[in-house]
Amino acid sequence: MDVTFEYILAVVVIFLMLGTTIYTTTSLSLNQLSLVSQQQLTPVAQQLMDKFLLTGGSPSNWGYNATINGTSLLDFGLASSLPNAITYDVDPTKLTRLVNDSSTIINPLYIDPTVTGNLSGLYQSGRWNYGFKLYVVPSLNITVPPTYSVCTLPKNGKGASCTPKTNGNGKGNSGNGDQEYYDNFTVVVRTSDGLPAVGASVTGQFYGFLVDKSGGKGGTFTWAVVNASGTTNWNGTTVINFNQPPITVGGNGNLQTVFVLLVQATYYGLTSNAVYQLPAADTSFNALLVGQYLICNMTKSINGGANGATHVDYQATVVEVTDNFNVVLNPATNATSQNLFNTGGKTYQVYALSNPVSQNVIIAGIIVTWTGNTFFMMTEQPLLPVSVNYYSNAFAQNLLTAKLINSVTVERYVHVGRETYTAYLTLWKMST
Repeated sequence: MDVTFEYILAVVVIFLMLGTTIYTTTSLSLNQLSLVSQQQLTPVAQQLMDKFLLTGGSPSNWGYNATINGTSLLDFGLASSLPNAITYDVDPTKLTRLVNDSSTIINPLYIDPTVTGNLSGLYQSGRWNYGFKLYVVPSLNITVPPTYSVCTLPKNGKGASCTPKTNGNGKGNSGNGDQEYYDNFTVVVRTSDGLPAVGASVTGQFYGFLVDKSGGKGGTFTWAVVNASGTTNWNGTTVINFNQPPITVGGNGNLQTVFVLLVQATYYGLTSNAVYQLPAADTSFNALLVGQYLICNMTKSINGGANGATHVDYQATVVEVTDNFNVVLNPATNATSQNLFNTGGKTYQVYALSNPVSQNVIIAGIIVTWTGNTFFMMTEQPLLPVSVNYYSNAFAQNLLTAKLINSVTVERYVHVGRETYTAYLTLWKMST
């Protein structure tokens, strides 16, 4: 080969080697910088999670104290303020103050994320240094598929017959005096990562509220409960049978029943709940328990029916159920006209409970009537199935969902009363 061509070939090879070396070195440096950034973000997220979950904020009872708002809150923390609280015990009233779903109900005690960001050093001088998302859900995912039995109990109280139905419509009392109720509930329990919870212990509490409408507005109600239990199979499924209604009405047409199913599952030390009302009220017919107040959205139309007034009767008594299945009746008074809650239309009502609400209360509700029908307007403490979905800003939340930003997520198990929840905190660095 000619010496000139050999020289040219050697030069080309050298340039190729140099180019490859420069590209490889640059790529390696960028990857290392990204890795270092991720490593720096992780301890920040861990420290922030511990700040949220292990400190109670200031004042320590800010979740329950309705006079504390974003201006008067001095420090942010979700830990329980009870004297016997242990590590990672979380106050449910503080979690509720992070809920603000304007499509269903207005939460006048909502703590804006900018307040949390300012108190935590994430938000300074009108801008976010770090974006965050706090997401809290039960550690066990419990579902009751809407296929169960609607049973008919003759007015003589003997010989109930049950028929499988989807989205059953038990009425509590049929026209001929026979009572309709629900039974044979299928319960599915899965872990937070979607795996079947094999061998989970499942307990069902079936509450019946008997409403006596013979006295008109201001009537009375009583309640009763029946129990059933089961153990999940290889697919995380079990069927619980109650075999009888929690309360019977006989042939009295002035009596109506409202049913509430509370399911509790325990699996390797994790305990979670699920709550269902039967028949179900419309999803826009709801309530929110914030501290010592029950905030109600009394929509005028339920289940697509005709418009009609919604009334709170029976001395406005709030029914509370604790995590050990005790029922507490708590008198309440209308507090809607107070300056703190004077918002919304006629469907927005706020009731001040006479007695403090225990952190062990898992559901609370109030008996209401609408066009002659009785409903139990209830809520959970904290909310189910998603207790908290609290984030710095909607724009960053959309980027996070689309996985367009670099972030880290840390998780912790927390306790609310006897129940176990999983808290996820996602953190990302905002661009400078």
